[in-house]
Amino acid sequence: MVLEGALQVSKASEDRQIRLYSLGPGECCPLTTSCLMGGDPFPAIVMAEVPTRAVLVPPELFVALVSRSATFRRLIFGQFTRRLGAVIGLVEALAFRRLDDRLSEFLRLNAVGTEVAMTHQEIAARLGTSREVVSRLLKEFEGKGWLVTHRGRLELSVTWVTDCGRLPG
Repeated sequence: MVLEGALQVSKASEDRQIRLYSLGPGECCPLTTSCLMGGDPFPAIVMAEVPTRAVLVPPELFVALVSRSATFRRLIFGQFTRRLGAVIGLVEALAFRRLDDRLSEFLRLNAVGTEVAMTHQEIAARLGTSREVVSRLLKEFEGKGWLVTHRGRLELSVTWVTDCGRLPG
């Protein structure tokens, strides 16, 4: 359980990484819950996004708490259910939505004012694609005047931002 800070849970392959979800204060990792309940190894990577403090519960204690405490059970399985729904949403987006639409929405949701302070690699990891594909799409967006790329950040056009980041028809 994260006490303070934030953790990112990702799945990696040889050429790319996809962010599955982040965990903040008071949140537990559903993959860890699944592994503890099924006795399986952890199938992902966890990295601290910022300095983080967390509590690690030994498997025996976890199983005992789930068995004995209705409050603990509700906490764990409530978070498990919410995160599973978010991961299913991610799978649907990967399978059924065009990447340019997903990138456009991502930029809109992650902009602070008109700026997105992320590298192409960080965006690619969040969208489950390669850096090269994100760079190609951002170059297309830049050619259309929707944004300007800078090292480690993107500057979105005011017109594009006020139009809610929708790709013009």
